[in-house]
Amino acid sequence: MTPSIATANLRLFKTLVLFFIIGSVVACASDSGGLAAESLVISPCKGDQATEFSAFSMEFDRLAWISLNETVATLELRKGHKAPTESDFVALQFTDLENTKNRWQAGEKLAIDNDKIRVSVSFNQTCPDQVQPLIAHEGELFLDSFDVRDGGEVAGNALFYLKDLRTNENVSSEVRLEFSVVLKRGSPHEFFSRTLTATNIFEHSEGAR
Repeated sequence: MTPSIATANLRLFKTLVLFFIIGSVVACASDSGGLAAESLVISPCKGDQATEFSAFSMEFDRLAWISLNETVATLELRKGHKAPTESDFVALQFTDLENTKNRWQAGEKLAIDNDKIRVSVSFNQTCPDQVQPLIAHEGELFLDSFDVRDGGEVAGNALFYLKDLRTNENVSSEVRLEFSVVLKRGSPHEFFSRTLTATNIFEHSEGAR
């Protein structure tokens, strides 16, 4: 390959990569989410010390729908493109999509029961020495949309309390989670999804009891 052809190919490659990245940002611009609580205690947070937060809040601009199979899927919410080990993120897991959809359409209560619907919150950026995620309990999910097909929308909010499973104690005031995401599969969206699934998180947490 001559130098001129190689240079042209390199320029074309860079242009395609840039277009790819811009496309992923634009495609995800409508996705949004947030979490807020009046108080929250994380122990340990930095070093061996616990940290108490007042009026704690997080905003998310990177939402990924991770479908493990036709039955189980996880909505992951985090901010930016840092590695999961350096990010604060929420994992909202559905272990029976059809059951959740049917109950929602029937107007039934959708409890966050750590069975059909689970929520975990990891504070890897805020508290780099956190031992394990905090788990939601005594909560309820309120859906505005639950279309899990390609191009569908999953949107709503949830209210719950966070528990540290090591002590089985509440560590937060009531937490409010809001989310809205249009489901996209394939590159570039899956490229930014983490490889560790929410299933791994819950198995780790339950094993630490």
